[in-house]
Amino acid sequence: MFKKTFLISLSLTVLIGSAVSASWKFVSMADSRGDTNGVNVAILSKIVTKINAESVDLVIFQGDAVNGTSDNTALASQLSTWVTEMNKLKCPYYATVGNHEISTATSEDVFRSKVNNPTNGPAGYAETVFSFDHNNAHFAFLNSDHYGEFHHVQRSWLATDLAANTQPHVFVSSHDPGYPSGPHSGDSLNLYASERDELWNIMGKAGVGMFFCGHEHLYQRTRQGNIIQVINGSCGAPLHTGYANTTAKYHYVVVTVDGNNVLSIAKDENGVEFDRWEYKLAPTCDSLRLMTDNAAMAIMKNKVVTHTVGTTAYVEEQDRSSAFQVSGAGVVVPGTALNIVGTLRTLATGEREINGSAVVLSTGNAVPKPVLISTKTLGGEQRGGNPYPAGGLGLNNYGMLVSIHGKVTSIGSGTDAGNFYLDDGAALLDGTSWNATPNVGVRVRASQTVAVGDRITVTGISSVFKNGASTCRLLYASVPVQPFLPFTAYNDVVANSPQPTPLANVTTYNTGPGPTSGFLKDFSTGAATTVTATMTQSGGVVHQPDLTSGGSETNAGTDAYNTFTALGVNVAGVEYYGATGWYVDLVFTGLDPTAFYEFTTTANRNGPTYADRLTKYTISGADPGYTNTSSSGAAGASTTLCTGYNTVNGYVARWTGIQSGSDGSFQVRAEAATSQNNAYAFSAFKLRQLP
Repeated sequence: MFKKTFLISLSLTVLIGSAVSASWKFVSMADSRGDTNGVNVAILSKIVTKINAESVDLVIFQGDAVNGTSDNTALASQLSTWVTEMNKLKCPYYATVGNHEISTATSEDVFRSKVNNPTNGPAGYAETVFSFDHNNAHFAFLNSDHYGEFHHVQRSWLATDLAANTQPHVFVSSHDPGYPSGPHSGDSLNLYASERDELWNIMGKAGVGMFFCGHEHLYQRTRQGNIIQVINGSCGAPLHTGYANTTAKYHYVVVTVDGNNVLSIAKDENGVEFDRWEYKLAPTCDSLRLMTDNAAMAIMKNKVVTHTVGTTAYVEEQDRSSAFQVSGAGVVVPGTALNIVGTLRTLATGEREINGSAVVLSTGNAVPKPVLISTKTLGGEQRGGNPYPAGGLGLNNYGMLVSIHGKVTSIGSGTDAGNFYLDDGAALLDGTSWNATPNVGVRVRASQTVAVGDRITVTGISSVFKNGASTCRLLYASVPVQPFLPFTAYNDVVANSPQPTPLANVTTYNTGPGPTSGFLKDFSTGAATTVTATMTQSGGVVHQPDLTSGGSETNAGTDAYNTFTALGVNVAGVEYYGATGWYVDLVFTGLDPTAFYEFTTTANRNGPTYADRLTKYTISGADPGYTNTSSSGAAGASTTLCTGYNTVNGYVARWTGIQSGSDGSFQVRAEAATSQNNAYAFSAFKLRQLP
C-alpha cells in the first residue's frame, strides 16, 4: 500500500503554522480523472510541473481525482496513481471527494487510506470535511458527495467552524458548485436550493471571499451574492464545451494573498493566463477611500448602518473615524450590521459609493453618535478618491453621521423643494442662488418644514452635490431637525479623594491626575454635549485635594455659593501656583458659532492671611461683544479675584454673551495677578449655553 510519509510531514507544517508572510500563494484545481488507471496523467503531470514553477505554499483539490469504481481494490489503485502524480508537488496538498470517488458506503474509507487531511471535521466525515489555517487565511472543505447524501453539505459544522475563525481571509471548497452553469445544473448543490441558500448565507456572514468547486469540466468565475464562486473543474477530466459564459480548457488557478489583497489568475495547462481578478479586504471605511474606482472588488465586514436614503445606505466605524456610502444593500434600517462586497464608483452627483451586495449579520446595533462639526468642516479635505468640497477643512467626513447648529437662511422651492440652507456664522457661498439671491451656508436636504431665521440643529449624513463642475457641501438630514436647545454644564476640577464624590452629571476634567479633556454634560439630563473642555498647565501647577490645605466652600448667599455649592457642585480643593509665570489654560471646543454662552469660575484657598494671593482670569479667542459680569464689577477680558481667601466674598469670574466665532472655540487662562506668585487656578467652572 502506498505510504503517505510525504503528505504527513508537509501537512503538519501547515497545521502547526508559521509566521505570516507578507505575500504567499496557493493553487486551486479539481477533476483530474482520465484514462490512465482512472487519471489523466498527461495533463495532471503537466499542470503539477507548472505549479511547482509558481512556488506556491499549498494546493487545494475539489474532488473527482479519478474515474472511480465500486471495486475498492480498483479504486485504491486509481487513487494511488493520482497520489503518485500529486506527490511530485513541492508543497502540501489537500483534497476532498467528488462523486466519482464515491460509489459505495466504504468508498470514503479507501479515499482516507490515500490522503492525510486534517481530522477536525464532524463525526462520520473524517478527512473529507475539515479545515485549517495557513498564514492569514482559513480554509474549509465540505463533502458534497457523502454516500447517501449527494448534493448536500455540512452546513451546521461549517457555521460553527467559521464562527471560531480568526483569520481575515476565508476560502471554502466542495466538489459541487452552488450555481452550476454547465451540464450539472440538475445535480449540484442547487438541486436543494434552500440548503444552498443557507450555505451561502453562512459563508456571507462569515466573510468568505471565494468558494472553489469543480464537478463541471470547465472554468467559470461569477459573483453569487457576496461570494466569488470559481468553478475550476478540469485539470484532466473530459472538457464540457458549448456552455455560455464558460471556458473549456484544462487549467488551474493561482491565488496570491498579499496582506489584505487577493489576486487570482486562471492559467491553462501550459501556464498561459486567460483570466484574472482581485479583491481587497477593507478593514475600515477609510481604506475604501484610498481604493480606485472600477478596479478591485472590496470586501467590508461588520459595518453598522447609520442612515438610508431609498436603497442607498451609509455605514460608519464605531469609533467614528470614517464612513462610506453603500449601494445594493437592499432595504435595511439604521443599526443593521452588514458584510458588503462590491466595487467603487463615483456618481454624476459627485457622491462616491461601494456598489454591490450585502449580507445582514444582525440588527438593533448601536449607531455611532453624530460628530458635531461646523459648516466649514462639512465634507473636509481630500482623502484618497473621496469627494470633498472646494476649500474643505479638517478630516474628510464624507458619509459620516454629523450634527450642525445654525440658522436657516433660505428655503428651496420647485425642483429645490425639500432643501434649505443653514449658516453657522461662516457665511459660506457655494455659487448657487434661489430667487436671484446667493445661498448662504450649506445645503440641507430634509422633509421637515422650517422657516428662515429658525435656529436649529440638523443631524444627518455628510455628502456632496454638483453645481456645474464644483463639488458643494450637502447634509442629508437623518432625523427630524431639532430646535436649538441650550445646556448648563458643571465641572469639579479637584474632585478626587478625600474630596466628596461629585454628582453624576458633573464632569471632573483637571490638570492633575486627569482626565484633562472630554465632553461636558448637561447638568439636568446627563446627556453629553458636543462641547469639549481641555485643561493644560505650565510651570508645575499642583493639584491639591487635601481637606486641610485644599480650601473650602464659600459662605452661603455668596455668588460662588449660589452658583456652585447650592446646586451640589463642590468648590473645595485647589490647583495651586507653580514656578514664576505659571498658568492654567481652559479651552472649549465644539461650540456652536451661532450660539451665545456664559462662563463662570471660582476658587478659594480659605486662608485668612492669604488676602494678597490674587488670580487673574482672562478670556480670549471669543468674538467681541461679550459682557464681563464678574462679582467684583470688573470689565473687559480680565477679572482679578482674591482666591487666597474668598470665603467671605465668594466672588466669581464670569462673562456672558460669549460667541466663539467660526472656529467654535474660546479659552480662559488663570495666572497670578501680581508679583506675589502664590495664587490658585480653577476649582470649579460652569458653562451655560444661553437660550
